[in-house]
Amino acid sequence: MSGAPVRDCDCAERRFARVLAWPQLEELVASTADLKARQEAADPPEALKCIPTLKLSDIPKEITKVRPGPPLCSTRRPLASPRRFPRAGHPQGA
Repeated sequence: MSGAPVRDCDCAERRFARVLAWPQLEELVASTADLKARQEAADPPEALKCIPTLKLSDIPKEITKVRPGPPLCSTRRPLASPRRFPRAGHPQGA
């Protein structure tokens, strides 16, 4: 941190102020405001024409039954072994 005094700011800014210098924090706030403005801006008509749409007539009225296939992933082994990722307070933990 640059050692600058903490100005009036919200909680999120205070958390970031602990690890970022003020110029970095101000740049982050500015880029976030720019992103929010771009996300809230209306899309041009050309872009809206590219969005695919379905009509009710595109969906078949008949139900197609699908037989279940093999599972996509095996559930025999846990994804993370306790030995590799020990819990806090566990005898093997740190």
